[in-house]
Amino acid sequence: MDPWQTPERAALRALVRDFTAREIAPFLAGWEDAGELPRSLHVRAAEAGLLGAGFPEEAAGPAGSCSTR
Repeated sequence: MDPWQTPERAALRALVRDFTAREIAPFLAGWEDAGELPRSLHVRAAEAGLLGAGFPEEAAGPAGSCSTR
């Protein structure tokens, strides 16, 4: 089995794709013009469970096989 093609990783890709389409893409040009990202984006990313996704659960990352270990 390909370790990159697990159900957890497919779910993570879908979550990131949907979050990006909804919370980033519509506002990106304005943020680039302003030269900064709003703090609320970080809050929404955290609420969606996207912050810390590259860390194992023992290091405050989410549960599942999202890390690259």
